[in-house]
Amino acid sequence: MRSEARHRLKEDRFAVTAKDTYSWAVEHRTNLVGGVVVAAIIIAAALGAYFYNQTREQAANLELGKAIRTFNAPIVPAGTPPQPGMGETYSSFKDRAVKAEKSFQDIASHYRHTDSGGMAGYLAAVAKVQAGDAVGAERDLKQLAGSRNRDLASLAKMALASIYVSTNRQAEALPIYKDLIDHPTATVSQPEAELQLASVYERSQPQEALKIYQKMQQENPTGPASEIAMNKIAALKH
Repeated sequence: MRSEARHRLKEDRFAVTAKDTYSWAVEHRTNLVGGVVVAAIIIAAALGAYFYNQTREQAANLELGKAIRTFNAPIVPAGTPPQPGMGETYSSFKDRAVKAEKSFQDIASHYRHTDSGGMAGYLAAVAKVQAGDAVGAERDLKQLAGSRNRDLASLAKMALASIYVSTNRQAEALPIYKDLIDHPTATVSQPEAELQLASVYERSQPQEALKIYQKMQQENPTGPASEIAMNKIAALKH
């Protein structure tokens, strides 16, 4: 997860001399008092909102961490006795996904307008896929794909395209991958989107896939994506 949010309060710098400031204050004493009161109220409100949001973000992040642990909890055969230090376990991927989805959804609903809350909404949709609710996941991912948070939106688009591919709707997935290639973000890089697009082309248009893999090798010959592309090229040529 790359979505841990860190905010810093910016400080303004005032380049005025003490003498000039004092002279102006004496001349405009009446207006200044009212202005200071208004300014104090604005600053107090801004600081209050900032620290409130920081507190909410921290709380949301803690809850998100718990939900992620549930999402990654071990799957063991039904009836397996608890093991020391193992924590919560589940007897099936579906049971685990259902529990995690509820936790993620609760966080997304309670901590709206926070980065962690947004990520929880995305993970809730991913959990729905694992729980077998592809229809609900698709609906939620479409909504998240329109988020003003570009990093979150790109994750949702990538997951949405994956659903389209898995349900034989490649024609709907292709423009999404192309858009992600043209508009990379911190969460979905250009090479990641190119690999997904090429994998779709491999079945129906292998020559197009080959072109993408060759382009990836040329643009970044030493990167990890290039190594994958090289292996794909070798497989396609055989």
